[in-house]
Amino acid sequence: MTLILDVGSGNSLPDMDTVHELLAAIKEVDSGKHTIILKAQIFEDVPPNKPILKCVFSQLHKYGNENGYKVTASVFDIPSLKYLLDYDIPFVKIACRTDLYWLIGEVPRKIPVYVSIADERGYGAIQGYSNTTWLFCVPKYPALLFDYEAVPSWAPGFPLSHAWISDHTEGWALYHKYHPEVLEKHIVLERSPDNPDSGPFAITPSDLKEIM
Repeated sequence: MTLILDVGSGNSLPDMDTVHELLAAIKEVDSGKHTIILKAQIFEDVPPNKPILKCVFSQLHKYGNENGYKVTASVFDIPSLKYLLDYDIPFVKIACRTDLYWLIGEVPRKIPVYVSIADERGYGAIQGYSNTTWLFCVPKYPALLFDYEAVPSWAPGFPLSHAWISDHTEGWALYHKYHPEVLEKHIVLERSPDNPDSGPFAITPSDLKEIM
């Protein structure tokens, strides 16, 4: 399985020291069972979230690569996309927001785009983009396993065992039951009531041990 770990924005990665701590904690539990890709969130203004500092993302990319992890990001605006494209990345990620799907058309065709979609409208909006792969997403924080098991009528023949999924459920219930091909999951170094990315839908490096 490919495991995309969403390491968040400036909420979760306020400085370079936190980058090193998080990467060291992930590396400590990583058994090599899964292919891990690190994905940050880059934006100029998405309140109440704090933008990640450019020096922090640069350090994440450098340190991640040094430890054997590809690094990329979700982008929410053109300046952030242009900044990300300066790096060697495996793909560009677009969040589960139909108002952002137009950004797919701004990504060079040679670069893969992963986009989270929740419904038929979103599915229809991404048709025609040859470089795009979609992840089934339930935009609830947290979502229930039942929410994901309600296989959408707009995606016939979409078994969860072969799906690409952005997982907002608590823990690893979805993984253990279906073992999807690609799973995206939020991760934080430690939980904090001040961090909107560290709700029950997110895991910690200690939680990561369960599937390694």
